[in-house]
Amino acid sequence: GDDQSALKHFKMALAQDKSNIKLAIAVYELSVKISGKDGAEKMLTNWLSTANTPEYYMTAADHMLLLKNYDYAERLYKNILEKNNSNAAALNNLSWIYMQRGDNEQALAYARQALAFAPMSPEIMDSVGWLLVKQKQYKQAESYLLKAHAQLSRNPSINYHIAALYVALNEKSKAKHYLELTSGLDFPEKEQAKQLLDRF
Repeated sequence: GDDQSALKHFKMALAQDKSNIKLAIAVYELSVKISGKDGAEKMLTNWLSTANTPEYYMTAADHMLLLKNYDYAERLYKNILEKNNSNAAALNNLSWIYMQRGDNEQALAYARQALAFAPMSPEIMDSVGWLLVKQKQYKQAESYLLKAHAQLSRNPSINYHIAALYVALNEKSKAKHYLELTSGLDFPEKEQAKQLLDRF
């Protein structure tokens, strides 16, 4: 069908252009539709190892994260870390994958590693802080989350995490303040934030 011929066309273009990560991802997505995930992953992995460019692995891994293909994203991030174990973004995204699976301890280990390599990153401070909230280590969590907020005061995820922390500490007026900062914004935890605000 049309997909088949599109795939053939893309693959021919990719054979001509060994350095086009966008095209490689387009071929991956079409291959998933036509022949399933396993074959598509094999194809992309082979292409990445031929292209042998670290940032392509990162682009591909981040894209798998968006597609919620966590197992493949994890393999790609670990591949990046084998070559460069101080890649804070890869470590932080691995942390996120483990958090999605409910393995908060492993997630926190990766987030702390990421923070060691990027101590001023507000996104990573947020990751560490949020995982500490989940582990009920509220005082430590507050310190990380407020530092993250100082740099990214409008970030709705960070504000939601701070609000959830203050709900846990029963500091309702503080919680409400941070929740109101998330109102009307689009972010992954929008629904949870709205439910929390509805409780006030």
